[in-house]
Amino acid sequence: MTSTTSVVGSIIFGIGLISLAIGVVLGGTVMWITVPETIVFGRPGYIGAGSVMFLVGAILMGETFIRFADKTSAWVGRAFAWCILLMTFGVAYEVVVRYFFRAPTSWAYDLSYMMYGTMFMMAGAYTLSRDGHVRADVFYRLWRPRVQAGVELVLYFFFFFPGVLALIFAGWKYATRSIRFLEVSVMTPAGMPIFQFKAIIVAAGVLLLIQGLAQVFRCVICLRRGAWPGRESDVEELEDQLIKGEARDILAHGSEAVDVVLPRDHGKRDSRQENDR
Repeated sequence: MTSTTSVVGSIIFGIGLISLAIGVVLGGTVMWITVPETIVFGRPGYIGAGSVMFLVGAILMGETFIRFADKTSAWVGRAFAWCILLMTFGVAYEVVVRYFFRAPTSWAYDLSYMMYGTMFMMAGAYTLSRDGHVRADVFYRLWRPRVQAGVELVLYFFFFFPGVLALIFAGWKYATRSIRFLEVSVMTPAGMPIFQFKAIIVAAGVLLLIQGLAQVFRCVICLRRGAWPGRESDVEELEDQLIKGEARDILAHGSEAVDVVLPRDHGKRDSRQENDR
């Protein structure tokens, strides 16, 4: 029954996403093509129906949706993490040609902030899925899991979702305008295309919206079970690995402060002493 519900939820969720995409592009410009505002149901119909189907499908999927969101965010985050190599190459190349050959480039600066901005935006959902965003946990870490989940649930609806939705709609306006004019950078003489960089705003907002919904489901599950559901295994900070290693050593040795190593002939020596007596 659960698997059937998840499959049905997945289908409804996919149709909802398609309907939302159609509603968003109506009346706008996609790849320099102006899309009519009224196709069959019109923009409000597609967005309204798509939003309802999106939420219903996600709810029916349940924990399957959480895994889907986590894996999607992880895949996107790891893919765009390679932007750091391109940025490093651009900066290193600029330093070499500027100071050794006296021939600075006109494109390295544009490349550096585009690559860093793209990586920063597209890794936001990935960081959220791993609970890696900065949190002022002076009091939070002392609360029970149910209290933590309740507070997070309220904050998601009052702060997170309004901010992410504003990012998506405002970003869509900037991105469509930029694509329509084939905007280029005015920061350097190279005039590098920047319209594709503006489209990242919308993509990052959609990923954050999906991952935020998964986090809401996590809060609901925690409120029901009294414990947070597990997360996808991932890389760890070195300090976390060291802490875990020390914990394993402590558990292995019990409460002993110092290991006592006995020499091999210790038992024979004790037996000889007993025989002399």
